[in-house]
Amino acid sequence: MAKTAQITPVDFHKAFKKHYDQGRSTVYIGFSSGMSGTFNNAVLAKQMIQEEHPDAIIDIIDSHSASIGQGVLCMKAINMIKSNASQNVIVDWVQDNKNEYTTLVCSVRFNVLKEWWQNTCFYCSCRNPFKM
Repeated sequence: MAKTAQITPVDFHKAFKKHYDQGRSTVYIGFSSGMSGTFNNAVLAKQMIQEEHPDAIIDIIDSHSASIGQGVLCMKAINMIKSNASQNVIVDWVQDNKNEYTTLVCSVRFNVLKEWWQNTCFYCSCRNPFKM
């Protein structure tokens, strides 16, 4: 039995269509395409929506990251939205800065009271913290 699954193009289509129907544009900052096919499914859904609605504005960005690295990009995008930045400015910032973060993921097993516990730690560093 699978423990994880990609978001399907159909699921992305539903989400993108909902925003289109509400008159809203979409910025999707995706999980690294190098680690999952989910990003490609988002691209397929964008193409499907734009075939149906050529005026739909959907930006799909490969974060080249996951976890905290992707989260930092999303948080910055949210702050930019709250500051009334345009979608183009937000997309340009994310594209320009997505490779400025390094995420280290390590899995360490500890023997505690003869039972194995697994802890996962995540580390995200910004190469240039003044770009935030």
